[in-house]
Amino acid sequence: MNRYVLRKEDFGGLIFDREKIRYTAVDNANFQALLVKNEGNLDIITNSFPVGAVISAPTRVFLVLTKACNLKCSYCSNDSGNGKNEKLDFDEVKALLEEMKGMGIFEISVNGGEPLCHPDFARIMRLVKDLGFALFMNTNGVYTKKQLEELSQLDIDKIKVSIDGLKEKHDFLRGKGSFDSAISSIRFLRSKGKNVKMNCTLQRFNLPDMLDLSKLAHELGCELKVAPMYPVGRAIDSASKPLPMEEVEALDKMIQEYWVSRGLKSNTNVALSLFAEVANDMTHYDGKHINCCVHYLHLSIDSDGSVFNTGCQTHFSKEKSFGNVKKEKLRAILEKISADNTSKKMLSQECVDCNIRSKVLNYLDITNEHHGELWESERRKIHF
Repeated sequence: MNRYVLRKEDFGGLIFDREKIRYTAVDNANFQALLVKNEGNLDIITNSFPVGAVISAPTRVFLVLTKACNLKCSYCSNDSGNGKNEKLDFDEVKALLEEMKGMGIFEISVNGGEPLCHPDFARIMRLVKDLGFALFMNTNGVYTKKQLEELSQLDIDKIKVSIDGLKEKHDFLRGKGSFDSAISSIRFLRSKGKNVKMNCTLQRFNLPDMLDLSKLAHELGCELKVAPMYPVGRAIDSASKPLPMEEVEALDKMIQEYWVSRGLKSNTNVALSLFAEVANDMTHYDGKHINCCVHYLHLSIDSDGSVFNTGCQTHFSKEKSFGNVKKEKLRAILEKISADNTSKKMLSQECVDCNIRSKVLNYLDITNEHHGELWESERRKIHF
């Protein structure tokens, strides 16, 4: 398999480095130069270009493989759990992945439920890598011994394990014994050289644990992302209210100062823009253009086949679905998304005057999205 994918765009193209999991934009002159210089060493993708499209296809697709889960977390965004049978079948996933490869989509992020509860989980993971995608996975870290061994042998570029505080609070939110099981899984996966990241959903309940959780992540050799709880799914009934931004900012400052005082780089990203969105307080954070760009670059496919132009399961709702891959081709759905993006651009003079293409390209650099992880390099007061 070739190391690079070169995808033609109206502005030139995108080149994806499978080894470094990184993609960058090039203009038309550089696109042609790359074609000549690397003839025979590139996978070249040329898509039909939907009318009004800024980019010919998303860069990342999130696949919700199944609603089945071995836990029943109190705030689950999509109400997953035992007895939930909704899933994308292997043959459906295979057809989707082959179509997405033909479009030049670069990254697949696998979600659930718990992805390992899918009966064909390992087959799907191997197929994703065989087709040349970068592969990320969100998981609760609670496995049987057989599942853990199998997971450690799969070529997954980043495994993101949910840890919602220290033992007492994590187990209260996710179930007794789940903390010890997940931490044991992380230790084992790290011992096998796997790239593991910890994700924490922050509420007032587990706020006191955050500095110690950052220390634990450092001990385990992991990054830690702290993100807000969205009032969707089972969390609709939660009494927990969004944290005021001054408290979230104070938490971020405390964690950063702790690591700086020890001469170390912080391993923790408090996703300030996401907290601002949930708190409906964008005073210091301009997330508008970020959200616009996400609608061009990201796509999600739910376990029932519904397609959304977002990377966040917390933004799923049936009325926002653009189609269903169990009934139609993904390319046809992308054309509907492109038409919707174009119509939304006409809603205000500000949007009419906006050069969204330049913002999408700037977005790749400003947020570090071209290196694989949305919000991984959090930026404040982003102005494109």
